[in-house]
Amino acid sequence: MELRLSGDPALSAVCWLGVLDGDGTVQDRASTGGPRMTWVGSAESMAQCAAFWVSVLRRPVPTYLLNRKASPLWAVTLSHCSAQHAADVLLASAEYSLPPKRRKLTAIAAHRSARVSARLGEER
Repeated sequence: MELRLSGDPALSAVCWLGVLDGDGTVQDRASTGGPRMTWVGSAESMAQCAAFWVSVLRRPVPTYLLNRKASPLWAVTLSHCSAQHAADVLLASAEYSLPPKRRKLTAIAAHRSARVSARLGEER
């Protein structure tokens, strides 16, 4: 059975913040060479996750099969500039989330590069 989020929640950043808190990972610069966040779930829910981020980031967001042998899990990963933009969106969506992941999201957003700001039409 596939998990699919219904209607409005799938279009909400706060929904994807909750999924990230529950079934995702957030890595800041230390271990990956750049910020990265990954959501994990069913093929259907990850297609919805990718569609949400495509609408926000206005760029392709691939989904990929994470584990072929066990239960089939799919993932969506955002890295570098996309992760920085997504961190801003997620932090703005809700005042509260799990503290360890929120600290990492805050660190990612704080290290936003001038290039990302320029791409988004912002002044630093």
